[in-house]
Amino acid sequence: MKFSRLLIILIFTLCSTFVFAQQYNQPQPYNPGYQQPYTPGYQQPQPYNQPPYGNMPYNPQMRQPMMQNQPMGQPMIQGGMPPLPQPITNPSAAFSLGYMRVIGESEAGQRRYAALRAAKVVAQRDLLEVIQGVTVSGDTTVQNGLLVNDVIRSTVQGFLQGARECGRYYDMTQGVGYVCLEVGTKSFVTAMFRDQNARQAIFQAVSPAPSFQPQVVPPTPQVYDGLIVDTTGTNFRPALINRILNDKGEILYDPTKIAEDILAQRGCGDYTNEIGKAKAILSERGVNNPLIVKAIGVVKYTDVKISADDATAVFASNQKTNFLEGAKVVFVLR
Repeated sequence: MKFSRLLIILIFTLCSTFVFAQQYNQPQPYNPGYQQPYTPGYQQPQPYNQPPYGNMPYNPQMRQPMMQNQPMGQPMIQGGMPPLPQPITNPSAAFSLGYMRVIGESEAGQRRYAALRAAKVVAQRDLLEVIQGVTVSGDTTVQNGLLVNDVIRSTVQGFLQGARECGRYYDMTQGVGYVCLEVGTKSFVTAMFRDQNARQAIFQAVSPAPSFQPQVVPPTPQVYDGLIVDTTGTNFRPALINRILNDKGEILYDPTKIAEDILAQRGCGDYTNEIGKAKAILSERGVNNPLIVKAIGVVKYTDVKISADDATAVFASNQKTNFLEGAKVVFVLR
């Protein structure tokens, strides 16, 4: 009896297995949501300058969008990298904008860390070259007027160590690193005047000239408490020392006579490219009514000449408010 039951169970099991195998091997109806056939474009990554990364070009190496202040028309660097900031190496442009900027580039075929490190060294070297080209006074530059002194050279090197990094990029396709460095022109000028050795070397580079002293000082119709010198149309060059002369070459404004603490804070004045900006700069220093004069010429690039009438007006106004002694002077560049 027991044998019969076991035989029946065995036969039933074999039959069930056979039926299940037949059903399993039958083709299944196509399920479009489960086993969708492979499509080559289905999971392809989007280009880095296309959505879903946004409308701005994207840097796949740095995982950051393009710098917002860069014009869209600049060519992209290979590897999907954003356009680099524009270098600011011309001294006049640097003084007008208030900063110097360089882009260091490494050699190709390097790994990321080595490439970026090499690019920063190149940027520091390039920044030193820009600073060396800054005019001290007349035809004298920082390179031929100051860096001959070891103490001053170390001061400049120390200043460069504080340069602000304004971007770093790595092009994986080429193995090239790029590093952007910036320093403020005002920071450099004041750093040089704070150093006693540098300050003395700067003063020694300035050629002597007689001081302006009008025979008669007419009364001023209104009180001026600052000065704006429009140098547009001349070959004026911003420098560590910029003087103002009358039409005869007599000195009206001599920064070497300014107190050391004022020079260490402001240098010999500010620089911009618009009269309106010049007024705004002086307004931040408490100047409410600046006198605006037009340059009629330049002596050795760095000394501005103004007319006899303007020189008298500047002298008379300064007698009341002493704005020249406070270096409340702005030069407007072309």
